[in-house]
Amino acid sequence: MPTDDEYLMRVRAALIAVEPHNELDKVFRRCRGAFPGLVAALAAEAGIAIPPPRRDHDNLAPRNLLDKLPGNPILCSWYFTDAAVRHLTQLMDYTGLTIAFMGCPTVFSTFCQESLGTQRVLFDADSLTIGTVSSAHKNGTSIHHDVRHDIDHAWRNSFDVVFFDPPWYPDDYYQWLCTANALARTHATIAFALL
Repeated sequence: MPTDDEYLMRVRAALIAVEPHNELDKVFRRCRGAFPGLVAALAAEAGIAIPPPRRDHDNLAPRNLLDKLPGNPILCSWYFTDAAVRHLTQLMDYTGLTIAFMGCPTVFSTFCQESLGTQRVLFDADSLTIGTVSSAHKNGTSIHHDVRHDIDHAWRNSFDVVFFDPPWYPDDYYQWLCTANALARTHATIAFALL
């Protein structure tokens, strides 16, 4: 297992090897799973300018309201595919259920569009995402919330189903799972993405 210093050296070396004008998503791939916030900080420290991601489908009609938003690599906001969202809509009968969505706005958006559940609440740290879904979905609630902070007491023990999509690091999973548990009622279903 590499030390922290060795790890930072490897990420810096990967950044230096990146071709000029490389796309953001390719830079992150080159850094082999290094936390995007760390990659961005080290790139800035080294004076490496990384352009935003290019989306090949920019000229196509968007699949959903979030399709035109760039992924936020600092918040690790890579959205669920249509097929994955469709699968989640069919997992169970959501009639009469209250549903929380932590960091998965595409799932929230589809549940709002299909009026699944009786209450739908998105908790997300990305202000742009919150603004976009808030204006599009009046039958759902969007709350700006950073999982690193305690959840408002008013939302505790409020949901029958909690979906969440955390960053891919064990400490983050634990923190997100604790927040999901705080949101969940007794005997609630908690569903989350695993890599």
